[in-house]
Amino acid sequence: MKLDFNKTGIVTLTDIRKCYCAKKHPQVISGHSTEEEIKSYFLETLKAICSKSDEVSYGEFEDYYEGLSIGIADDADFVNILRIPWGI
Repeated sequence: MKLDFNKTGIVTLTDIRKCYCAKKHPQVISGHSTEEEIKSYFLETLKAICSKSDEVSYGEFEDYYEGLSIGIADDADFVNILRIPWGI
């Protein structure tokens, strides 16, 4: 909802790109990837699951993170995956 500036239930990938911060991503910190590489990978992955190529619905966004959570054993790690890149 923080990303939905117009309160429509849909967020453009452009708005997501503006808000997503990858500088504290472990691969960026270790020097294996750049911020832009991580951001682009995230956006391409998100885009692949969306019904429209340039928009993400709240449900699609939630489904992405629900699927991601399956592979993360520790709840604290998952919380950090949500909080750090979105500044929440």
